[in-house]
Amino acid sequence: MLMFGLFKELFYIEYSNLYLKIAAVATLTCIFSLFICLFLHVKYPYWGAVTVFAILSPNLNMILYKAPRRVLGTIIGSVVAILIVLIFSSYPLLTLIVLILLGAIGFYVSKVIAENYFTLFITVHILFIGVGILFDPNIGFSIAEYRLISNCIAIVCTCVVFSFVYKLARGAEFTPTKSSKEDAFLYSAILTVSIVIAIIVWETLKIPGGSLNMVICLITIAGINNSGSLLKGKQRFYGCILGVCSGVITIFLSSVSIVIFFISFFCFATFFIYYSLAHKSYQYTGLQAAVAICITCFPNDSMRMVIEDGLYRALGIMLGVIIINIVFMVFRYVFNKP
Repeated sequence: MLMFGLFKELFYIEYSNLYLKIAAVATLTCIFSLFICLFLHVKYPYWGAVTVFAILSPNLNMILYKAPRRVLGTIIGSVVAILIVLIFSSYPLLTLIVLILLGAIGFYVSKVIAENYFTLFITVHILFIGVGILFDPNIGFSIAEYRLISNCIAIVCTCVVFSFVYKLARGAEFTPTKSSKEDAFLYSAILTVSIVIAIIVWETLKIPGGSLNMVICLITIAGINNSGSLLKGKQRFYGCILGVCSGVITIFLSSVSIVIFFISFFCFATFFIYYSLAHKSYQYTGLQAAVAICITCFPNDSMRMVIEDGLYRALGIMLGVIIINIVFMVFRYVFNKP
């Protein structure tokens, strides 16, 4: 009975024809974005696919709210990060301290103003790009360039498709919420400490694949809600494993036919996005599974299919979940927070 209850909780979804259509159209948009990125030789084409899924919503107003903020956040955050690294290029430790301090300020501000999504996205890229350039300048600069290009491609494709081709209802206007100054300070402190620990862990382990930047992004996302961080972290990890496994199956099928490869990718990604839209409790799992299969199947512009990037992502998520929850436990003990 326990297993049946768990199975029902995970997989019982009330069928929605609307969500299925949105998921299918989103996956086709994702594939189209991937083709454009590959045609332009964007080094990390999967970022285009990830962006399509990240801003997807049944509400067109939500897509149109996120789209420009995501582009501007990427541009501003990347430019600020590059300027900081160039200005303090002779002092790596000072550069890292400045980046972390700016990150802490950005995290705090993102909780107390209405433009929290925009501010948080700027902050993520200051850390994401800045630390990447600091530890590996060649990779870091290419990340800034190709992430911006792939983001723009995916956002334009998504907005055009859902505004004119498959028109979504506009729905209600999105109204962001603000937190108290006390909660914002605690949130900023938790994320800042977590990021410092993440940097130390990844520099100690010396794991390749840009996993340091990935863990920073994980901690930023997983730490938004204090009480729900563990659940969100677990869903991110399980979704990643599911997506990687699906990607491995899809890559295996590519040995039969490239057409079968794309059919398999379309079916898996559509199911994951449908699950994300339709399942109210585990929607984050579906989203992360869709992201992971994109990373596994389209890791670079050479179309050389490898699973290392997906596995590094899973490892980074696992360590990120451990780090953020240790920090949460310490802060709860010190500040007596629930």
